[in-house]
Amino acid sequence: MKTNLPHLLTLRLAGLACTALALGGCLQDRLAWSPDGQRIAIVTAEGLHVADASGRVSPLLARGVYRAAWMPDSQRLVLARRREAKTFAEVAAALGPERTRTLVAKAETVWKQLKDLPRSDEFDQRLAQDVGDDLSGILAYLREQPHHLTALREKFSADWKKEYETKPIDLHEVALARVAGHALEPGSTLTVGLPSIRSLRPAPGGSAVAFTRQTELSLRRDNGICVWVVPADGSAPAALVATQSSMHPDWSGDGRSLVFFKASGGAGDELRLGTLTSREVLNPAGAIRLAEETSDLAGLIFHQQSRVRCLRNGRMIFNATPLQLPTLGAGEKDREQLFAIDPTRKAGVEALVPAHELARLPKALSAFEVSPDDRQALFGSENGEVWRLTLANGQVDFIAPAIESDKDRGEGENFPAPVWRAAGEPTFLRKVRLGPAQTGASPFQLVLRRGEAESVLSQTWDAALLRRLID
Repeated sequence: MKTNLPHLLTLRLAGLACTALALGGCLQDRLAWSPDGQRIAIVTAEGLHVADASGRVSPLLARGVYRAAWMPDSQRLVLARRREAKTFAEVAAALGPERTRTLVAKAETVWKQLKDLPRSDEFDQRLAQDVGDDLSGILAYLREQPHHLTALREKFSADWKKEYETKPIDLHEVALARVAGHALEPGSTLTVGLPSIRSLRPAPGGSAVAFTRQTELSLRRDNGICVWVVPADGSAPAALVATQSSMHPDWSGDGRSLVFFKASGGAGDELRLGTLTSREVLNPAGAIRLAEETSDLAGLIFHQQSRVRCLRNGRMIFNATPLQLPTLGAGEKDREQLFAIDPTRKAGVEALVPAHELARLPKALSAFEVSPDDRQALFGSENGEVWRLTLANGQVDFIAPAIESDKDRGEGENFPAPVWRAAGEPTFLRKVRLGPAQTGASPFQLVLRRGEAESVLSQTWDAALLRRLID
């Protein structure tokens, strides 16, 4: 009997991709404790707030911020934020001459390829694949060329709105700022581009910041994730560390190398065959110096949400799906596992969660974070559940129940991922029932647990702030 093994493998990977996208991409990185545990950065749909350890929260400090991470000094934040450009000239000024020329070339190429295609699902799919996060920059160029603007109006006809011709364009930047009490002192802008920033990871020594974003201005179809590193003092442009990676790399235990996933094939697949890879990017003085050679640590299947976290003792923790052949195809239930590897030893890859405990966790495990003492990991699920794993023995403890959704009543459900304040002190969102006399109060609480005791950090917060936290 003839068997189409590539087809079965494709079905299996498609099933894994659905699991990864459905369960791994809904939690938001909206909470970040400072290394000293004294302040927490809170990113809402409106922008940035900061609260102290008792929960006393600042007013809105900066609009447009959608990601935040603390520098090692616990005084400065590195921020991902949007800023608007109203004209193509402003976009060009932000990108510089070389990237502007590439943007113009891509805009002309994309328009030539798509202008004669009829409006359909295929057109929209091609637009997403060929353009990606560069769409706003391409539109900024096309709408200022009279012949292209006329063609755009004709192409989209009733779907074309007059506001598209003057609507501001989003640029995405990585910038530093200092927190002074309940005020924010702006610092230097480290990089600006068209794609949104997917993650921020300051170096342990504070001299550099790693970040990820979708590939920018590729003239070929490429929605892959790129890993970049930029000096924290803004003294040099960002340097490209890796392409076709995932959103969540990490710094090695010695603080000089970046560890990331790297695909072995072309761009565009939701699940990628590749390796866990290390590349030295800082010299002993903390200055950026990218090594020519990389070190492949383990082979695996990964997706864009896959995460690696490095411990101070040299071990590396990452989530992946064990893929075995022969495969049963799309009907087989697939579940990720948390693995550890120690490059200094030849012990191989170690599965960290026993099978009977693994069944209690979400199928996708990319929303995990290791505790400051490297002994435990927090897991969150798309519905707000929280678990804690003890790395030494694989014990799983249930921390917080699912959050009942009121999406039909206009309530958001972009729940923040749980985070550690300190070893043994997780912070997470919880929903409570309100009594008849609590009209206007928020049903959500931001909770800090110390051992078995809990305190509500959001006790004095305005209900609107908590709603914006999950919008």
